Amino acid sequence: MNLLATPWSEAGVICLLTLLPLFSILTGLSGSDHFISLLNDLSSLAVVVPYLFISVSYVRARRAGMDAPFKMVRSTSVAIGWLTFGVSVLGYLGAGLYALQAEQIDWTYVATVYLGPGVLIALGLVLRRVSLTRSRARTAI
Repeated sequence: MNLLATPWSEAGVICLLTLLPLFSILTGLSGSDHFISLLNDLSSLAVVVPYLFISVSYVRARRAGMDAPFKMVRSTSVAIGWLTFGVSVLGYLGAGLYALQAEQIDWTYVATVYLGPGVLIALGLVLRRVSLTRSRARTAI
């Protein structure tokens, strides 16, 4: 029986992620405010980042000749895709904006907020490419 594949391990991770910030607040650890701010900013980015990809995919598909699944106006342009992309970029930049406006900028925090999702996305793309390469190599045999 694989314990890592059971719902109990998932529930344990969720409980740990829920209790860790509460524990840091209750004990008054020096980094608890930064930790909560980081969780807040990264959760905001978790909402914004998918829209960046969706808008780019929409623009590419429309330019390749895909007919829009629904139309609110008789436009054939991709303006709505670019508008969504622009709003998403502004949301991405606004997530940690207060850290950049501080009197003394914490560059580690700023790098974690802005570069963290990019590093994870790049890692995901690398893993996808490796997985596809291995899958094609197996089917070619």
